[in-house]
Amino acid sequence: MPHTTYCCQDCQQLEHMLKQQERVIVQLVEIVAATNRRVNELDKCQTGVEHHMIVREQCSRFVSSVPSYTSPVNE
Repeated sequence: MPHTTYCCQDCQQLEHMLKQQERVIVQLVEIVAATNRRVNELDKCQTGVEHHMIVREQCSRFVSSVPSYTSPVNE
């Protein structure tokens, strides 16, 4: 937006307030973007942890369901 010089004091104050609000909006958008990135990272990590836990649980069920072999030498 090109800079306009206003003669009226009220217009100058309004322009100043508008610029402040624009800066605040930009900051809020940046915060929301950073938060969304972090949520996505945490979601990926959580999905990885859940997958790891499921695989580990399935493996432990498989191992515990296999009968143990006892050597005839020990009997």
